[in-house]
Amino acid sequence: MNILAIDTSTKGGSLALSCNDRIISETLLNVEVTHSETLLPAVKKILNDAGISLADIGLFALTIGPGSFTGVRIGVSTIKGFAFALEKPIAGVSTIEAMAHNFADTELTITPVLDARRGEFYTADFRWNKLEIERLSEDRAVSPETLTNTDREKTIFVGDGLTKLGKHLKERFGDMAILAPPSESYLKGSVIASLALKKYGIGETLDPASFTPTYLRRSEAEINREKGLLRGC
Repeated sequence: MNILAIDTSTKGGSLALSCNDRIISETLLNVEVTHSETLLPAVKKILNDAGISLADIGLFALTIGPGSFTGVRIGVSTIKGFAFALEKPIAGVSTIEAMAHNFADTELTITPVLDARRGEFYTADFRWNKLEIERLSEDRAVSPETLTNTDREKTIFVGDGLTKLGKHLKERFGDMAILAPPSESYLKGSVIASLALKKYGIGETLDPASFTPTYLRRSEAEINREKGLLRGC
Protein backbone atom coordinates (compact mmCIF):
# COMPACT_ATOMS: atom_id res chain seq x y z
CA MET A 1 0.00 0.00 0.00
CA ASN A 2 1.31 3.45 -0.95
CA ILE A 3 1.35 6.02 1.86
CA LEU A 4 1.69 9.78 1.44
CA ALA A 5 2.78 11.44 4.69
CA ILE A 6 3.08 15.17 5.36
CA ASP A 7 3.97 17.52 8.19
CA THR A 8 3.01 21.20 8.09
CA SER A 9 2.73 21.68 11.85
CA THR A 10 6.33 22.91 12.14
CA LYS A 11 8.30 25.55 10.26
CA GLY A 12 10.31 22.92 8.41
CA GLY A 13 7.63 20.92 6.62
CA SER A 14 8.29 17.41 5.36
CA LEU A 15 6.82 14.83 3.02
CA ALA A 16 7.43 11.16 2.41
CA LEU A 17 6.14 8.54 0.05
CA SER A 18 6.35 4.93 1.14
CA CYS A 19 5.10 1.52 0.11
CA ASN A 20 4.25 -0.14 3.42
CA ASP A 21 7.52 0.17 5.40
CA ARG A 22 9.73 0.82 2.35
CA ILE A 23 10.54 4.51 1.94
CA ILE A 24 10.39 5.57 -1.71
CA SER A 25 11.12 9.28 -1.31
CA GLU A 26 11.43 11.89 1.42
CA THR A 27 11.64 15.69 1.30
CA LEU A 28 12.33 18.45 3.84
CA LEU A 29 10.99 21.95 3.13
CA ASN A 30 12.79 24.38 5.43
CA VAL A 31 12.24 27.52 3.37
CA GLU A 32 11.07 31.05 4.15
CA VAL A 33 7.65 30.73 2.50
CA THR A 34 4.38 29.38 3.84
CA HIS A 35 3.31 25.76 3.58
CA SER A 36 0.35 26.90 1.51
CA GLU A 37 2.84 27.84 -1.22
CA THR A 38 5.09 24.79 -1.03
CA LEU A 39 2.91 21.81 -0.09
CA LEU A 40 0.98 21.06 -3.28
CA PRO A 41 3.99 21.54 -5.61
CA ALA A 42 6.02 19.25 -3.33
CA VAL A 43 3.28 16.60 -3.36
CA LYS A 44 3.14 16.78 -7.16
CA LYS A 45 6.91 16.40 -7.46
CA ILE A 46 7.23 13.49 -5.04
CA LEU A 47 4.48 11.60 -6.89
CA ASN A 48 5.87 12.41 -10.34
CA ASP A 49 9.36 11.30 -9.32
CA ALA A 50 7.91 7.95 -8.21
CA GLY A 51 5.83 7.59 -11.35
CA ILE A 52 2.51 7.30 -9.54
CA SER A 53 -0.61 9.44 -9.20
CA LEU A 54 -2.55 10.63 -6.19
CA ALA A 55 -5.15 7.97 -6.96
CA ASP A 56 -2.49 5.31 -6.27
CA ILE A 57 -2.22 6.40 -2.60
CA GLY A 58 -3.87 3.94 -0.24
CA LEU A 59 -3.37 5.87 3.01
CA PHE A 60 -2.88 9.55 3.77
CA ALA A 61 -0.85 10.38 6.88
CA LEU A 62 -0.23 13.67 8.64
CA THR A 63 0.75 15.34 11.88
CA ILE A 64 -2.36 16.74 13.57
CA GLY A 65 -0.55 18.97 16.07
CA PRO A 66 0.21 20.51 18.35
CA GLY A 67 2.17 23.09 16.41
CA SER A 68 1.66 26.14 14.26
CA PHE A 69 -2.08 26.85 14.11
CA THR A 70 -1.89 27.98 10.48
CA GLY A 71 0.43 25.18 9.46
CA VAL A 72 -1.69 22.47 11.05
CA ARG A 73 -4.81 23.81 9.33
CA ILE A 74 -3.08 23.79 5.95
CA GLY A 75 -2.08 20.15 6.35
CA VAL A 76 -5.46 19.05 7.66
CA SER A 77 -7.46 20.81 4.94
CA THR A 78 -5.18 19.44 2.22
CA ILE A 79 -5.32 15.85 3.41
CA LYS A 80 -9.08 16.05 4.02
CA GLY A 81 -9.51 17.22 0.44
CA PHE A 82 -7.44 14.34 -0.92
CA ALA A 83 -9.25 11.77 1.23
CA PHE A 84 -12.74 13.04 0.37
CA ALA A 85 -12.01 13.13 -3.35
CA LEU A 86 -10.47 9.64 -3.48
CA GLU A 87 -12.41 8.00 -0.61
CA LYS A 88 -9.17 6.90 1.06
CA PRO A 89 -8.38 6.58 4.80
CA ILE A 90 -6.43 9.04 6.93
CA ALA A 91 -4.18 8.33 9.92
CA GLY A 92 -2.96 11.17 12.13
CA VAL A 93 0.01 11.27 14.50
CA SER A 94 1.12 13.64 17.25
CA THR A 95 3.72 16.18 16.15
CA ILE A 96 5.52 15.75 19.46
CA GLU A 97 5.55 11.96 19.32
CA ALA A 98 6.88 12.00 15.76
CA MET A 99 9.77 14.22 16.84
CA ALA A 100 10.62 11.89 19.73
CA HIS A 101 11.26 9.16 17.15
CA ASN A 102 14.34 11.08 15.96
CA PHE A 103 16.18 9.28 18.77
CA ALA A 104 15.79 5.55 18.32
CA ASP A 105 16.81 3.01 20.94
CA THR A 106 18.25 5.42 23.50
CA GLU A 107 17.72 4.52 27.16
CA LEU A 108 17.26 8.18 28.08
CA THR A 109 14.02 10.11 28.42
CA ILE A 110 13.19 12.07 25.26
CA THR A 111 11.40 15.39 25.71
CA PRO A 112 10.47 17.41 22.61
CA VAL A 113 10.00 21.10 23.37
CA LEU A 114 8.19 23.14 20.70
CA ASP A 115 7.71 26.90 20.89
CA ALA A 116 3.98 27.51 21.38
CA ARG A 117 4.50 31.29 21.66
CA ARG A 118 3.01 33.57 24.31
CA GLY A 119 5.56 32.19 26.78
CA GLU A 120 4.43 28.55 26.50
CA PHE A 121 5.89 25.36 25.06
CA TYR A 122 4.34 22.16 23.70
CA THR A 123 5.96 19.11 25.25
CA ALA A 124 5.63 15.49 26.36
CA ASP A 125 7.98 12.81 27.68
CA PHE A 126 8.87 9.53 25.98
CA ARG A 127 11.20 6.56 26.42
CA TRP A 128 12.05 3.57 24.27
CA ASN A 129 10.76 0.25 25.61
CA LYS A 130 12.42 -2.51 23.62
CA LEU A 131 11.34 -1.91 20.00
CA GLU A 132 8.64 0.68 20.64
CA ILE A 133 8.52 4.14 22.11
CA GLU A 134 6.56 4.51 25.32
CA ARG A 135 4.63 7.66 26.11
CA LEU A 136 5.32 8.86 29.68
CA SER A 137 3.03 11.90 29.58
CA GLU A 138 0.34 13.43 27.40
CA ASP A 139 0.98 16.29 24.99
CA ARG A 140 0.54 19.57 26.84
CA ALA A 141 1.19 23.31 26.68
CA VAL A 142 3.24 24.50 29.66
CA SER A 143 5.14 27.49 30.96
CA PRO A 144 8.94 27.37 31.33
CA GLU A 145 8.46 27.21 35.10
CA THR A 146 6.25 24.14 34.85
CA LEU A 147 8.70 22.41 32.53
CA THR A 148 11.66 22.97 34.83
CA ASN A 149 9.95 22.62 38.20
CA THR A 150 10.47 18.85 38.41
CA ASP A 151 13.35 16.54 39.15
CA ARG A 152 14.57 14.65 36.10
CA GLU A 153 16.58 11.67 35.07
CA LYS A 154 18.99 12.25 32.22
CA THR A 155 16.91 13.67 29.36
CA ILE A 156 17.38 14.50 25.70
CA PHE A 157 15.58 17.77 24.91
CA VAL A 158 14.83 18.44 21.25
CA GLY A 159 12.83 20.98 19.27
CA ASP A 160 12.72 24.62 18.23
CA GLY A 161 11.80 25.58 21.79
CA LEU A 162 15.44 25.12 22.74
CA THR A 163 16.26 28.41 21.02
CA LYS A 164 14.47 30.21 23.85
CA LEU A 165 14.66 27.62 26.62
CA GLY A 166 17.90 25.70 26.07
CA LYS A 167 20.11 27.88 28.30
CA HIS A 168 17.52 27.77 31.08
CA LEU A 169 17.30 23.97 30.89
CA LYS A 170 21.08 23.60 31.17
CA GLU A 171 21.19 25.98 34.13
CA ARG A 172 18.40 24.08 35.87
CA PHE A 173 19.39 20.47 35.12
CA GLY A 174 23.11 20.68 34.34
CA ASP A 175 24.55 17.46 32.91
CA MET A 176 21.15 15.77 33.23
CA ALA A 177 19.98 17.84 30.26
CA ILE A 178 21.27 16.93 26.80
CA LEU A 179 20.30 19.53 24.20
CA ALA A 180 19.88 18.02 20.75
CA PRO A 181 21.37 19.94 17.82
CA PRO A 182 18.99 21.89 15.55
CA SER A 183 19.42 19.27 12.82
CA GLU A 184 17.47 16.80 14.98
CA SER A 185 14.54 19.19 15.43
CA TYR A 186 13.00 18.51 12.02
CA LEU A 187 10.21 16.00 11.60
CA LYS A 188 10.76 13.15 9.16
CA GLY A 189 8.00 12.26 6.75
CA SER A 190 9.19 8.67 6.85
CA VAL A 191 8.53 8.51 10.60
CA ILE A 192 5.04 9.94 10.12
CA ALA A 193 4.35 7.32 7.45
CA SER A 194 5.56 4.49 9.69
CA LEU A 195 3.52 5.62 12.70
CA ALA A 196 0.44 6.08 10.53
CA LEU A 197 0.81 2.59 9.07
CA LYS A 198 0.79 1.12 12.59
CA LYS A 199 -2.37 3.08 13.44
CA TYR A 200 -4.02 1.94 10.23
CA GLY A 201 -3.12 -1.67 11.05
CA ILE A 202 -5.07 -1.52 14.33
CA GLY A 203 -7.98 0.41 12.88
CA GLU A 204 -7.07 3.85 14.26
CA THR A 205 -8.06 5.99 11.30
CA LEU A 206 -9.66 9.43 11.24
CA ASP A 207 -13.06 10.41 9.88
CA PRO A 208 -12.30 13.13 7.31
CA ALA A 209 -15.70 14.70 7.95
CA SER A 210 -15.29 15.18 11.66
CA PHE A 211 -11.70 14.96 12.94
CA THR A 212 -10.09 18.11 14.27
CA PRO A 213 -6.45 19.03 14.91
CA THR A 214 -4.81 18.96 18.33
CA TYR A 215 -4.34 22.60 19.28
CA LEU A 216 -4.09 22.29 23.12
CA ARG A 217 -4.90 25.98 23.46
CA ARG A 218 -6.69 28.78 21.62
CA SER A 219 -4.98 30.71 18.86
CA GLU A 220 -3.95 34.37 19.22
CA ALA A 221 -6.60 35.28 16.62
CA GLU A 222 -9.34 33.71 18.75
CA ILE A 223 -8.12 35.47 21.90
CA ASN A 224 -7.86 38.82 20.12
CA ARG A 225 -11.33 38.33 18.65
CA GLU A 226 -12.73 37.68 22.12
CA LYS A 227 -11.00 40.76 23.51
CA GLY A 228 -12.52 42.81 20.69
CA LEU A 229 -16.00 41.54 21.50
CA LEU A 230 -15.53 42.34 25.19
CA ARG A 231 -14.38 45.87 24.40
CA GLY A 232 -17.49 46.38 22.30
CA CYS A 233 -19.90 45.41 25.12
